[in-house]
Amino acid sequence: SYADPPNGIQWTCVQTDAHLIVSHGDVEVLRYNIVAPEAPDEARAKYERSGYIHPIYTPEGQRVTGDFAADHPHQHGLFAAWTSTSYQGKPVDFWNQDKGLGGVLHDRVISLEQREKAAGFSVAVRHFALRKDGTRFGILDDVWKVKAQSLNSQNKNDGFRIDFSIAQTNITEHPLTVNEYHYGGIGFRGRNDWYSSESAKALREFVKQPDAEPPPIELTRHRFLTSIG
Repeated sequence: SYADPPNGIQWTCVQTDAHLIVSHGDVEVLRYNIVAPEAPDEARAKYERSGYIHPIYTPEGQRVTGDFAADHPHQHGLFAAWTSTSYQGKPVDFWNQDKGLGGVLHDRVISLEQREKAAGFSVAVRHFALRKDGTRFGILDDVWKVKAQSLNSQNKNDGFRIDFSIAQTNITEHPLTVNEYHYGGIGFRGRNDWYSSESAKALREFVKQPDAEPPPIELTRHRFLTSIG
């Protein structure tokens, strides 16, 4: 058992057959998928995968991640997957499941952690190439460390901080080359209803003129702020 903090709210990490669930008191903060969630329809069933974090919630219970979105069904919550690599002279795309060149799945739970002011876990996912006969060939062992805690030093339910790190190891005898590309190997898919064709068009135009004022939040429905503003 763990000592309760002064305000009676405790961080927990619970493992079920299908998930690792991190909660702050009775508020779920995030869920890691040990088992692949079921697609919402048959057309998107080929995009099912495990080994990613979804959903993630705000303290008020608002979900901020999405899954199986209409425009990019291969993007899953908080996930890790290289989109352009080469292995033994052949292309491997772990990101775009529709290409049938590779993928990522949950491999193992390493440890759980829960303390008075934080909770989290360590897991490993396996990045694999797909052969023409459909068999998988493991290339990368990817260990994740995830910790959630309160922003407030008093452990109040007014903000969450989630620390996320990965460490990838090539488990084969041959090198994997990560080719130059315009985005990296970690993705965060926002909730599905943040997307609209009007929002996507406005953001595409903004990317072309980054010194311009960003489109209004009423149109884009979301906004991300980086460490450099």
